[in-house]
Amino acid sequence: MEYYKEEYLIKTQAQKQKTLKIYFITLAVYFVISIALFVAFKFQIYQSPNIKTIKFVHYTISVIFTFYTFVYLGIKYRRVKCYFKALHNIKVGIRETYEAEFLGYKNTSETNNGVEYKALLFKEWNKYKKDYYKRKVLVFNELPFPELIEGKMVRFVTQSNTLVEYEYIEEKNQNE
Repeated sequence: MEYYKEEYLIKTQAQKQKTLKIYFITLAVYFVISIALFVAFKFQIYQSPNIKTIKFVHYTISVIFTFYTFVYLGIKYRRVKCYFKALHNIKVGIRETYEAEFLGYKNTSETNNGVEYKALLFKEWNKYKKDYYKRKVLVFNELPFPELIEGKMVRFVTQSNTLVEYEYIEEKNQNE
């Protein structure tokens, strides 16, 4: 079953563009207000009482806009950009296929490259060490867990340890 769909990438790209558009509109409004205040300042007569008010308003708006820029670009835009990058990497990156027994879900949130994930736990056979080990496969926090049954063998495809698709397989001897 396909877990990753290309429509997620398209939606995230639209969200990324919308986020940037909102920021640039806010930036344009800030520049218009700054220019208007600068023109008002230049047309004041020498030692006008309005000069202090104009400076105070401009300094206050500048501080608020600077704070807004750091918060908006540093939190909201960065999250969307990282999520878009992760989805794009799934689309174009190298995919690897594995077979393992499904152990369960790990519902705690983990952050990897700026994206929040949940995890699926698998018991996988390592043919080089001739032993089993626990493997964590990541799924996006925004998406629901895939419906897997504990104890069943699953063939899954990952890209950078992120689940792309999965399917149940017939059980066979793992030591072959």
